[in-house]
Amino acid sequence: MRGSGKRLTAIASTADQFNFFGFDTSINNGGEVAFKAELDQEFSFDEGLFSGQGDAVTTHYLASTSRFVGDDSRPSINNLGDIAFQEQDDGTFDDGIFVGREGTFRTIAAPDPNVSVQEPSLNDGGTAAFERSFFDQVSQEFVTEIVTGNGGPLTTVVDTRGAFGSFGFRPPSLNNDGDVAFQARLDDFSTSGVFVGPRATADRVIATGDTLDGATVESLSFCEEGLNDADQLAFTATFADTTAPLDTRVAVFRATPRR
Repeated sequence: MRGSGKRLTAIASTADQFNFFGFDTSINNGGEVAFKAELDQEFSFDEGLFSGQGDAVTTHYLASTSRFVGDDSRPSINNLGDIAFQEQDDGTFDDGIFVGREGTFRTIAAPDPNVSVQEPSLNDGGTAAFERSFFDQVSQEFVTEIVTGNGGPLTTVVDTRGAFGSFGFRPPSLNNDGDVAFQARLDDFSTSGVFVGPRATADRVIATGDTLDGATVESLSFCEEGLNDADQLAFTATFADTTAPLDTRVAVFRATPRR
């Protein structure tokens, strides 16, 4: 469904040709919603990538007629209508990142048996940001990094070779200026926070243990929609509070950069 506080618009439904939908959806400023789904029995439970605005649904690929296996990961649609997505190659079952629509796609990260990639965020410039993991033969360690790419060489934003131990469950957030924000846990395995760059201290926006709204932050949540083009960040924070139900208070905050 799509709505703005009034009447809801149905984008797609299991009352029609669909059997079930993927984990998450994505919407652009034109109201086009991108989603992955499985078709119903009439269509042999084929999986694919789709989008719609409330009238006809556009099919961008189907597993049965494309190079892709079909999965339920979240796609990311930008304001030009291009869609970035993670998919497995049906010949190798290796994951890659692709951008495009209606059967025409360019490769952001080619499928590689030695590299694992997660679902991307896409900006209006056609750049995607995503997480990738691999075993570094030089350092003999398992490395996870957040990278950006537009079809050429990938640019590393941050990795786990330094102060960071792991990154959040959600994809990184990418704005139209190419700025990236992400949630991460430091390699002390206890401190987690929201960051806007590879420096654990200088690029920290907020972290557990910090004082916010008169209380100590116990946990944080940040998602791929958390950074806007004004470099403002939105996140949720959890605090211990004996005056609140279950002794826990959760609040939503916006961080505005100093100019």
